[in-house]
Amino acid sequence: MAELHSPPQQYIRSKKITVKIFSSNYIFEGSVHLVNQQKRITEVINDPRHFINLTDVKVTSKNEKKSYIVPFIAINKNIIDFIFQVTSDKNITVEDF
Repeated sequence: MAELHSPPQQYIRSKKITVKIFSSNYIFEGSVHLVNQQKRITEVINDPRHFINLTDVKVTSKNEKKSYIVPFIAINKNIIDFIFQVTSDKNITVEDF
């Protein structure tokens, strides 16, 4: 008979922020989860890991002008041209990439 295990008592707390990441060929807009003591996106960028994980992501191809919605993507930091946090109190428009 299989043994049942109870769920872990501790969960990772995170703060979700929306970011827009630009690379040479794509624009990624999605959520970064700040975990543990992280308070800003710069802490994620300066983390020694090579990838930034995004959830609920809209991926737009600059060349084909097509967009895709994916639940998760890991972006290699080496391909990032720039990144910024999207805030709900400001309208940010990027035209003519």
